[in-house]
Amino acid sequence: MKKLKKIIALIRKYAPSSDPARLKIMGICFLSAFGFWLLTALQKTDHRMVIKVPIGYRYNQSELSVMKPLPAYVQVEVSGEGWNLLKQYSPISDTPIEIILPSDASRKYITSYGLNNDVHEFLRERELHLERILTDTLRFDIDKKVRKKVKLAVEIDSISLAPGYRILSAISTFPDSLELLGPAHLLKKQPDVFHVKLPLNNIEGEVNEQIDIAAQLKPYISIFPSKVRVAFDVDHLVTVNRKIKMELKHFDPKGAWFINDSSTYIQYDIRSRDKDLDLPFRVGLDFWQLDRDSMVMPDVISIPKHVENVHLDSGAIKILFKQPVVKEGSKK
Repeated sequence: MKKLKKIIALIRKYAPSSDPARLKIMGICFLSAFGFWLLTALQKTDHRMVIKVPIGYRYNQSELSVMKPLPAYVQVEVSGEGWNLLKQYSPISDTPIEIILPSDASRKYITSYGLNNDVHEFLRERELHLERILTDTLRFDIDKKVRKKVKLAVEIDSISLAPGYRILSAISTFPDSLELLGPAHLLKKQPDVFHVKLPLNNIEGEVNEQIDIAAQLKPYISIFPSKVRVAFDVDHLVTVNRKIKMELKHFDPKGAWFINDSSTYIQYDIRSRDKDLDLPFRVGLDFWQLDRDSMVMPDVISIPKHVENVHLDSGAIKILFKQPVVKEGSKK
C-alpha cells in the first residue's frame, strides 16, 4: 500500500492535470500500480471476510407443509488466500449444504453447532478456513400434512333472494362432503362443516350452480373436490287470505253451547302460480278448551305443503250459551 501511495504522489508531481498526454501517462501508471498491488494482496493468506453459504433442503412435499420460506443461506466468517475469497463472488452457483426435513415435521430448527461439520466441509473444498458461524440458528416454520373429512353446507346468510321470493325446497349439495389437506395445526381448528358461499344476487328462480370453492379456503389448505354443485328451488310468493270452515270438536249438537259462525279466515304465503288452488287446510275449535271467559282459541290442525307464514286472522272465538225458553204459565 505504501508503494502505491508513492507512485500516486510521483504521478501528481510530474503530470499536471492541464496536459492531456501526461494525464494519459498518469492513468496508465496508476492502473499498473493498482494491478501490481492487487496481485500482491491476493497472494496473501491472512484475509478475512463474511460470506453466505447456501442452504438447500430435501423433504417430501406431499407430506410436509412449509408455512414460510426456508432460510436460503447461513452467514459465516472465513479466512484464506485472496484468490480463493475472490472466487466466492463468481456467478457460478455452488452446490448448497443439504438439510433433510423429516415428514413428521419433528425438526423445527438447526443450530450453528449442528451445521459446523457441513460448513467446514463446504469451505474445505474451496480452500477456505472457518473462523465462526455468524448465524446462530436456522428455524423452519413447517407442519405435517394431514387429511380431514368435513360435511358441506351452504352459508344461509350468503343467499341473496329478490324481494318476495322464498326458498321452497331443501338445499342440496353435490357432493355432500369434502376432504381437506393441509397443516395439522390449521385443520385442527377447521370446523366439521365447511360452509360454502353462494356467489349469486337477487335470485328469482331455481338454482343449480357449480361453485369453485378453492378461493374460499385459507392459505396452505387444499380441498377435494375443488368444485361443488348447489341446487334448490326458489319462487315468488303471494299472500292469500281465505275463508275456511272450522271443525267443531266436543260440541253437543243438542247442548246449550253454540257459536254464531263456524268459519274463520286463514292467511298464508304461496307460489303465485298456485294462489288459486283450494288447499286442504284444517282448522279445529275444541269445546273442551273453553276458558273462564267462554272463549276458545282455534287451532290449525294440518297445513298443506309449499305454503309459508300460516296464521289465522281471527283470535279467540266467543262461545254462547243458549237460554232455555220458558212457556207462559209454566212453573219455574
